[in-house]
Amino acid sequence: MNNFFYLKLAIENLKKHKKMIVPYLLSGTMFVMMFFVIHSLSIHSDFCGRARGEFLTLGVFVIAIFSVIFMFYTNSFLIKQRKSELGLYNILGLEKKHISRTLFYETMILGTVSIICGILCGMLFGQAIFLMLLKMVGSISTMNFEIHMESVKWTLLLFLGIYILISFYNISQIQL
Repeated sequence: MNNFFYLKLAIENLKKHKKMIVPYLLSGTMFVMMFFVIHSLSIHSDFCGRARGEFLTLGVFVIAIFSVIFMFYTNSFLIKQRKSELGLYNILGLEKKHISRTLFYETMILGTVSIICGILCGMLFGQAIFLMLLKMVGSISTMNFEIHMESVKWTLLLFLGIYILISFYNISQIQL
């Protein structure tokens, strides 16, 4: 079987399970957006004083750790809901490596969509979050929210790593 078959099967599975996939996709997008905005604020040149920068850097680490935990939790819930379907694929003749490849494509499609949407939403809503934070701190100035390529890079690296780890976890669940 060629790779296009697995990709097509993965897309069909995602369409078929919209009710389960949409909350997973939205939560992934929200975590990407939160990480991106907090990371952008933590490296903002004008906003970060020493105490604020350390506090926001701590926030970046907390959101990263919480993202890993929550994404694995929601993924395990999703896999648990689909175990009977995956077992049916095995009974119908798909080998475990074929099911694993299909699940890998599904996870990578969901990861790509949530990363792209999360970064775009972070860019769009980052200014509003930045202004609310300035108001909370009591600083009324003409500072603007800056979009840093470093934040884009770290967001891509973190969440690509999370989704790759989730894929390996899913493959290990299939093999067991």
